[in-house]
Amino acid sequence: MREVANGAGANGSGEDREFAASFDSLLANVTENMHRKKLAPWELAETFYEIHVLYEQNNGTSGTKTVLAAKLGVSTSYYDQLIVVKHRLHPDIFARYKSHAQKMSIPVRRMADIARMPKDEQFAEWNKFIDE
Repeated sequence: MREVANGAGANGSGEDREFAASFDSLLANVTENMHRKKLAPWELAETFYEIHVLYEQNNGTSGTKTVLAAKLGVSTSYYDQLIVVKHRLHPDIFARYKSHAQKMSIPVRRMADIARMPKDEQFAEWNKFIDE
């Protein structure tokens, strides 16, 4: 497995070092924005998912959640919930989540629970949640 944290991949190529430098810069930028602004959970879900995919494409999947949660300064559990919300939630429900998130507080854990349901059940559960 190539390791971004060391600044170069297993073969030490320039391409690996370039990826590591830009990836570390991206992480620093995201971390700074998290502390400077109050980002909505859906914004974190989108951003963390993009980082997650990029990391896995260049490093494989072993330990991704633990490594990235630590680098981003969040718990592995919270990181996992955000990834599940972006990756498994039906796109139409994710869009509704984004629009409702500004009007009402929607816990990430609740959205992750909905995202883990089969797609056809997600709509019914979302509607129940909104009606509560």
